[in-house]
Amino acid sequence: MSTLAQNQAARRRRVMDAALNLATQGGFDSVQMRDVASEADVALGTLYRYFPSKEYLLVSILAEDVDMLAEETRQHPPDARTRTARVQEVMRRAVRLLPERQVLHAHLRALTNADPEVGALVGVVNEAMTSVITAALHEGEPTEEERQIARVIQQVWTSSMMGWVSGLHDRNQILDDILVATALLLRDT
Repeated sequence: MSTLAQNQAARRRRVMDAALNLATQGGFDSVQMRDVASEADVALGTLYRYFPSKEYLLVSILAEDVDMLAEETRQHPPDARTRTARVQEVMRRAVRLLPERQVLHAHLRALTNADPEVGALVGVVNEAMTSVITAALHEGEPTEEERQIARVIQQVWTSSMMGWVSGLHDRNQILDDILVATALLLRDT
């Protein structure tokens, strides 16, 4: 990696860390691009070159988290015997990786942005999470039915996270909902 690429990666990392720090302090509303730039010690114009909006920045951080889950799952595939148990193991890992409530709230608000550029990135995140889930089913290409099942599991995951962030239930309910949905959808014999 060239020095320029290393410097750009370091700047990008500082920006993402600054946004996470601000989200930790006060959620979505605390992530103001001017404050992110100041905390990351980058020019505001530089920040906007990397991330055109705070929603794009927050979804980018979430995308990185899903990529980390995918890499961890590739390096340490679930070893349970049944499809259900393998997917449940992967989803347990996903729940363990969830950030604290304020940060998750910021991510979820960013996910609902109507901007097409953010929407495209949300699609990338959703596809990556679908791939993580389908990879737990078996090696090789998933069937269309398996992709649909993975999308529904992912939607239960997202909905349960929204319930926790909204105060409807505690964090443990996220995993409980995923485990039940996975068992109902896969019905291993």
